[in-house]
Amino acid sequence: MVEANEAWGEWYKEEQSRSRMLVRIQLAKQMLAYGFFYQVHTLDFRGREYTACELLSCQGVDFDKALLMFSVPKEQTPRGLWWLKVHVANLFDQDKLPFEDRVKWVDNNMKMLKAINDDPFGNKEWISNAKKKNNSFQRLAAVFELFRTDGMTQLPVQMDGANNGVQHWSAIMHDATLAELTNVVPNEKPQDLYRFVAHTVTDILKDRDDDWSRLFLGHWQGSIDRSVTKRPTMTDAYGVTFYGVQKYLKLEGHLDWVSKDKRNAAVTELARAIKFGLEDTMTEPNKGKEWLREVARIASDQNKPLVWTTPCGFVVQHVYNQVVERVSYAELFNRQQLVFCTVTSDLDGNAQYLGISPNFIHSLDSSHMFCTVWRMYLQGINAYSFVHDSYGTYAVDIDEMNKILREEFANMHKENLLERFKKEVEERLGVRLPDPPKRSGELNISKVLDSKYFFS
Repeated sequence: MVEANEAWGEWYKEEQSRSRMLVRIQLAKQMLAYGFFYQVHTLDFRGREYTACELLSCQGVDFDKALLMFSVPKEQTPRGLWWLKVHVANLFDQDKLPFEDRVKWVDNNMKMLKAINDDPFGNKEWISNAKKKNNSFQRLAAVFELFRTDGMTQLPVQMDGANNGVQHWSAIMHDATLAELTNVVPNEKPQDLYRFVAHTVTDILKDRDDDWSRLFLGHWQGSIDRSVTKRPTMTDAYGVTFYGVQKYLKLEGHLDWVSKDKRNAAVTELARAIKFGLEDTMTEPNKGKEWLREVARIASDQNKPLVWTTPCGFVVQHVYNQVVERVSYAELFNRQQLVFCTVTSDLDGNAQYLGISPNFIHSLDSSHMFCTVWRMYLQGINAYSFVHDSYGTYAVDIDEMNKILREEFANMHKENLLERFKKEVEERLGVRLPDPPKRSGELNISKVLDSKYFFS
């Protein structure tokens, strides 16, 4: 009976997914009559940019991204084709290789890719089995673009940051080890922070040598897989909690192989090991996060919000008011609830405390993106496909975008951003704040200009 319910649940999810795809296709057909359309964007209180409509959005699901192209074709170049091949390889899970090897992978698999292009129904190598972040249709779109015969290009080519949040923390704290692991400094091949944390968790489990640890190590053949630690590590820079680590383990099904009666205990034990692994790895960023939380507590004691200006000039107002009444109605579509709240003018000290670390880093993400967009615009590049820490444009403009985004990162981190934050908050609150934690070492942030894999 349990297996039947799970099978029905999986079928229902697939049916929902198919329905969402049909909606996108119908909308795309309607938009074709106009030749192009504008996607409206909006900002949240941290300056983070979101598309106002999730349909046919570069920030949407796989279907959306696969259907979208820039409205004006550009002439393809040999260098643009090279970056398009990197993009194809990335989508086919070759993104941990050096760039040259990614291009070589595409060249070596041209026969397979051409077969997909000619007959995608008969050649299904483009279909991914990934449960989360399945990019099957983006693969198909990239293959179609690769074999265009008109000499033009329109597909957005993406460059992804190597754990953007930790990149910022490594620069803030001058943590040379994290800077290397997140490709802030040059490396011959791309480094992998997620794998490093997975190895750290593996060592922790080996040292424990208890029943759970032996069970985990046995299942993953002696070394925890990087996919297990990827999401917790990705969100650590934004203040992931122990509960958050448990949630990701459940959502991504990493422990579905454990019997249901023992699964919750397994999730707790593995989450504990991952949290210890993250604490060992993120020692310096954790000092910065704790200092930010102390500042938030001081401001909350005065019932005053935290306000700061990001390097791009956006003013962030970090305000969480107390909720005195909350009325929830029945579950609606997509497991959402309709909730009405009554708030007061008093601040919610706990929310202010918990939210400051992720919101500070999110504001830096946003600032980096907007500084990059502005510089690209000044250089005559007016096509963007940006998703927080994934920057995209025409293949022929990738080299210029890469140069600009590195220059803007180096420029924003020339000064100590915690010292800048402290000075502005002191002026606004009229108080004396504790000094930020000392930086751990010497890091020449200008080295990012020569880092091939900072965004890759």
